[in-house]
Amino acid sequence: MSLPRGLSEMWQALAPCGDAIDRAITLIFLRQLLDPSMPTVAGQDPRALVSPAPPWELIVADENRACWLDALADRLNELLPEPLLTAQWETAPRGVAKQAVLGLTRWKPEQHTTGGDLLGDALQQLRPGKAAHGAFYTPYNVSYMMAKITNPKPGESVCDPCCGSGRMLLAALQACRENHHGGEPVLFGVDIDYDAIRACKLNLVLAGYGKAQIEQADSVNGRKMLKAAGASQPDAGSELRLTDAQRRLLAEVRDAGEHVYDGRRRKSIEVLEQAGLVTATRDAGPSARDSKKGSAAERITVQPRVFA
Repeated sequence: MSLPRGLSEMWQALAPCGDAIDRAITLIFLRQLLDPSMPTVAGQDPRALVSPAPPWELIVADENRACWLDALADRLNELLPEPLLTAQWETAPRGVAKQAVLGLTRWKPEQHTTGGDLLGDALQQLRPGKAAHGAFYTPYNVSYMMAKITNPKPGESVCDPCCGSGRMLLAALQACRENHHGGEPVLFGVDIDYDAIRACKLNLVLAGYGKAQIEQADSVNGRKMLKAAGASQPDAGSELRLTDAQRRLLAEVRDAGEHVYDGRRRKSIEVLEQAGLVTATRDAGPSARDSKKGSAAERITVQPRVFA
């Protein structure tokens, strides 16, 4: 499939750079942030997120555009929870910034299939099959239809274990805002592809949503996903003053994904459960009813709270 006009010109300009995909993500994000002619994300106009900021037309026309790109990337990286944009445009091969910016400006993306997810659209078209991990993102109009049917409510959790560039999450966010007077769900996403994770995080920034927990992990491998999610949680021990035994129990559960304990660990489990770090299910069988609470005969199945 041939690349659309503008996107192909930008990609050809970035080809001499070893970090071409990183620079493409940065340029597309900046244009979407600064150019009012670009599609909005989840119905949110992103231009208010950074002010004052130069219009995209200035970057296109100014011969010091590489300087502008570096300054914007550095400034935004300081505002974001983590650096997601590529700077060092002034040190790129000569003419790269000019040709990439002029090429991207000729790209005329469509709103109805992407929902403003231009980053995801570009990732699918710019990367060869292996680099894309076989990803094919759901068209936004389909994601939006599903979100309108499920009708997520403010405060409800929405998790996409293969979130890609975040279209399902963006659709859920837009539907909730429309249906519930601007209310927002709690969004969680996991994907094995780091480029997609970056695109998802930047899309949520463009959508004006800063509370999402987006993790890179293999959602098919439960243990790896739980470890990734667990690693992002705060150090509960420093806040709750867990004992060494409670810390070990929490580490065991996060590592295994699920662990069965007898009743002698009940008190430690209850502490972790009350802190929202684990969920626990007590065995409701006859032997459990006959056994004394806290005895070796009692069985308690403990799982980590993946998204606490």
